[in-house]
Amino acid sequence: MSTFDEQLSMQNQYMSAISRTLTNFKKLGQAKMTPAVTRQRLATLKETFARCQELDSKLTLFADGKLKETHAYFTQSYFLQCEDYYNEAADFMAEVLATHESRETPLAAHDVSEFHTSFRSMSKLPRINLPMFDGTFEKWESFRDKFKSMIYDDCTLTNVDRMHYLSSCVEGSARNALDHLAVTNSNFEIAWNILLSRYDNKRRLITTHLTSFFNLPTCTNETSNNLRNIRDQTNKAIQALSNLGCATEHWDDLLVFLVAQKLDKSSRKAWELKLSDAVEYPSYHEFDSFLAARIRALDALAPATQNEKSPPNSKKRTLASHTASAAPFSCTLCKENHLLYQCPTFLKQTPSQRFEFIKTQKRCSNCFGVKHSVKDCKSTRACKRCSKRHHTLLHFDASAPHVESEQPSTTTPASSENSTHITSHLISKTVAPKSQILLATALIRVYSPHNRFITVRALLDQGSVSTEEVPQPEIRSPEEHQCEEHFRTTHSRTPEGRYVVRLPFKNGPPISLGESRQNAITSLHRLDRRLCRDPRKASEYSDFLAEYETLGHMTKSSLSEIANQEQAYYIPHHAVLCDSSATTRLRVVFNASCRTSNGLSLNDHMLIGPKLQKDLAAILLQWRQYRYVFIADIAKMYRQILIDPRNLETR
Repeated sequence: MSTFDEQLSMQNQYMSAISRTLTNFKKLGQAKMTPAVTRQRLATLKETFARCQELDSKLTLFADGKLKETHAYFTQSYFLQCEDYYNEAADFMAEVLATHESRETPLAAHDVSEFHTSFRSMSKLPRINLPMFDGTFEKWESFRDKFKSMIYDDCTLTNVDRMHYLSSCVEGSARNALDHLAVTNSNFEIAWNILLSRYDNKRRLITTHLTSFFNLPTCTNETSNNLRNIRDQTNKAIQALSNLGCATEHWDDLLVFLVAQKLDKSSRKAWELKLSDAVEYPSYHEFDSFLAARIRALDALAPATQNEKSPPNSKKRTLASHTASAAPFSCTLCKENHLLYQCPTFLKQTPSQRFEFIKTQKRCSNCFGVKHSVKDCKSTRACKRCSKRHHTLLHFDASAPHVESEQPSTTTPASSENSTHITSHLISKTVAPKSQILLATALIRVYSPHNRFITVRALLDQGSVSTEEVPQPEIRSPEEHQCEEHFRTTHSRTPEGRYVVRLPFKNGPPISLGESRQNAITSLHRLDRRLCRDPRKASEYSDFLAEYETLGHMTKSSLSEIANQEQAYYIPHHAVLCDSSATTRLRVVFNASCRTSNGLSLNDHMLIGPKLQKDLAAILLQWRQYRYVFIADIAKMYRQILIDPRNLETR
């Protein structure tokens, strides 16, 4: 097979892969078109098309004039068709990525695959809630399966990331086994194999599950929680043993017998009554269904049983007050039907006169009770004036010797037909009223979904706090700071007010861009062949270039004007049609990601600046503030910015 045929066979494989890319991508569905998947597919597509371009250049170079006129690859323009498939797929994936623009940092247009590596190195790893593994065999299988599904099988993570997650979710003896390993790319497989060799022991795992099953606690009380615990632990052990290859489907007799021994007396009695007419030994499925039904029944009865056994808690505060009363509340001073501290005659006396009366009656000077003194008084009350152990009515105020006129709180005396004079010490409970807080409200009118105004009462929030704090500064990468500093120090303005900027190179100039003229010429020839098949498109393309030159946005140059070809970059371009556009049906796309002879493109040498657009959420919220929104676009906005003459050769 000749060299031409070998390269053509390889080219057919690449073109076939590119033609299937969009169809296979759409089969994923919207839910699986995540940014990570889209970027990976786009990177693969770009890499395949770059190889396809390289082979097309070689095929064109090796083919003679007769072969170009007769071979279907050239006469049917197979590569141009492949390029159409590529542009269609790349544009579709770019639109998918644009939908995630509000949640992600904008991607560099030149290399999506490199973005993943740099993004992982500069950003914080996402937080994943993994179960902690402390080295016990009971937790190993659950930890192993979750770690493999969430971390080990995630193709977007590197081994360094996996090692970081693994070291952060082990403790105890498991952590001791990995302490000597650093968080590096090569150590992850070593660490994972250490855990597998130590804990992925089938015999030990079976022994562990059987031990936990045979050591189930016996129920002492008939509660749903106890039965639920036995059922859950049993099913967990059975499932784990089944996953390890044990024939648990043949263990029904043994399982039913062992678990039934762990039930409380009432549940076991109910199980035996259920089987009273059965002759065959029941299956474990029947026993499990019985447990599930009994747990539901006990859950339903639990609230009623709890209400019967425990009275509802009362949150009312009770205040104990000690008063001396006489049945039927006969005052010892005036013999009327009221208590002593309510007696008008007693209240008209001076504190010293009241004290003498209490002393004469041999009453307690703190609660006015009988048969005990102040030192034996059990009342917790004290004087409201000086907080000493005597009644407030007996307080001596040296600065105010006048007669006390304090009116204590009254209590309604209880009626009694017993006329015998009996003095008793009463402890009354007074329920303190609940405090009330009045909240500020207002009547407002709201517009209902049925196009009606409704008057409602709204609660006014008086806890709002106004702040004048400045917003937090935006965190930017070193490359973004470098790009912003480059613009600040190199841009200028023309007398007409136009901006003049220099290209933000990462290093240099001068830089070695490589030879790009041949690729641009090859791309131009392909474009000419495509335009020959569509006269309308060719006319619109020519009109666009003529307008470009008329407006002064491009000028004609010759090879003699370019001093160093290694410093010049020829940008390929192609047309993109949008029939639904009302203003611009055809637009020209300049591909500064096309790589030169040294394997780099112009975009590879450029700094990526910070994001200047607002978040989509902020834009939507701003639009909701107004009834009408007016939007406009600046025609040819980017072309109004001039390039510094020192960078013209680069473009």
